[in-house]
Amino acid sequence: MPYIKGKWKWQKSFKDRDYQVQCQCSFVSNGETFYGIGFGYDSHNGCYMLEYERSEGSATAGSSYQDETTCYMFDDYRIIDFGDTEQYIDRMLHEFILDHAEPYFTIPEKLETIASNEQKVHKAGYDLGHDKGYDEGLDVGYQNGFEEGKNAGGYDQGFADGKQAEYDAFWDAYQQNGNLTIYENVFGGKGWNNETFKPKYTIKPNYAYNMFYACAVTDGWEYIKDMDFSQCTFVNQAFSQCYFKHIGTLDCRKADTVNSLFYHARALQTVDKLIVKESQTLVNAFTNIPTLENITFEGVIGQSIDMAGVYSGNANTKLTRASIESIVNHLSDTATGKTLTLSKTAADTAFPCWLDGVNYGCGGNGEWIELVATKSNWQISLV
Repeated sequence: MPYIKGKWKWQKSFKDRDYQVQCQCSFVSNGETFYGIGFGYDSHNGCYMLEYERSEGSATAGSSYQDETTCYMFDDYRIIDFGDTEQYIDRMLHEFILDHAEPYFTIPEKLETIASNEQKVHKAGYDLGHDKGYDEGLDVGYQNGFEEGKNAGGYDQGFADGKQAEYDAFWDAYQQNGNLTIYENVFGGKGWNNETFKPKYTIKPNYAYNMFYACAVTDGWEYIKDMDFSQCTFVNQAFSQCYFKHIGTLDCRKADTVNSLFYHARALQTVDKLIVKESQTLVNAFTNIPTLENITFEGVIGQSIDMAGVYSGNANTKLTRASIESIVNHLSDTATGKTLTLSKTAADTAFPCWLDGVNYGCGGNGEWIELVATKSNWQISLV
């Protein structure tokens, strides 16, 4: 049977027979209160046998014990294990207590016992009264202080301070006090929305794979306008399937590929500037962005690029004239065998050829013809 060490509180004691005293006790261990009855007497060392029960269990008298019942020896309020078998417990009951108990209290012993018990009762009463008074006083003081603080504006200030502290604690940990560089999947998923996406530090990734993949943020401009991609070596799918409408400058020159960068970003309307290098591939970087209107390139586009983004009948048909001009103007002058694919609808709208109220498209627009002639080393395909 197990044993527990701790402090007992004596609730009351009374004389059972001339040679025996019973004591009702309570014991607290790990937040659980146990109750028991101590019996037996030895004037030499003050040892008693305790029958013990859990508060939700039941005890059995005598020397018959159930699973909920355990026996202990205690000395000066310290519980001491004296065996774990019923046979040994029974032996302790019959041999130690009954055989060694003195038959009678002497008068001095009785007086000493009475005085000792009175002190214990007084102390227990004091402890109980003190604890109860303290708890109730604390409750009243807290409530009064809360009301006074609330009326004085302290509640609102405290609430705001608490929110700020919670915000700081979360983002300090999540963004490593602004030192986070591996942003793989960091803001991915629909759990990130306009309410939850409020980073404390400027986003400066070295690795941005799936960084905003399928997130639900639609209005995070305040937090992404100053993103710094200048040291990012992997940007594939960083904004794939996200719902941002506006993205600022992305300097992707450290990355070897820009594949699927904006893949299925179906709400994206504007990219302020995309900085690329000639060796980068841009496979599926602009697939299925039917809302895309404005984009400015910087650097050199040296690999085939599909700006039409056709997907399940959708195409990037809203590109403005300025956007198309920026794309064409940044095509490499030396690349060979490369293709630029544009939406014919977008090109015809940006470079119309009107005749009798009919737009015959960019093929009849002199400015379009002049523009594409500057990149005669490229195949420019309209779909």
